[in-house]
Amino acid sequence: MWKTAVMLLPLLLCLVVAAPAQNQSAAEQHANEVFDQILESVSQSETLDPLHLPEQVAGFDRTFLVRFHGEVRLYNTTLTGLSTVQRTGNCRFQMDDKGLDVLADVGVGALDLDSKAHVKFMGRGPTVDLHVHIDYVRVLLEALQVDGVVQLRRFKVQELLGFTLKINGLGPLSYMFNFFSTYFTRLFKGIVRSRVEKILSAQIEKKIRELKLTF
Repeated sequence: MWKTAVMLLPLLLCLVVAAPAQNQSAAEQHANEVFDQILESVSQSETLDPLHLPEQVAGFDRTFLVRFHGEVRLYNTTLTGLSTVQRTGNCRFQMDDKGLDVLADVGVGALDLDSKAHVKFMGRGPTVDLHVHIDYVRVLLEALQVDGVVQLRRFKVQELLGFTLKINGLGPLSYMFNFFSTYFTRLFKGIVRSRVEKILSAQIEKKIRELKLTF
């Protein structure tokens, strides 16, 4: 299957440049097949699920009459679900001054992040269990052909859908979580967004480079 992609991609890019508009669907179909195989190969990587994240410390504050501040230290954090990456829409083509662009809509999900965390509000607080669930992540993938070589140009999260966050163990400090809920939502959406983009783009770029296309 992977060798098939190597053979198809030069053909489909030639078709896009040479074919009239009514024949573009054939090139799109070839592109769909190629990127399906690339994403399937990425999804089978044993390093994706679960993904172990490094320890992270983040501070936060909010002023309401007086300044409230806190800190959260995340450890033993895992993210599960990156292997669900798949194409969700037909590939599209466009030409610009840099070369030929191939764009595809990609979906990832559901995703689950689990972590231990030490949360401090105004200098003190408990150790808690965190669970983040995201139903679906919508991503735009863009590959560019420059001087006959295909490279990944962009892998950008467009939308995070169905976000929920649960914290067990706050006890009497639960009211402080409600006070900082916007901050925690932004923090964990940012963590998931960065990992989806960084980890999957690196894997996809590696697979594209393995094609070693020159034409």
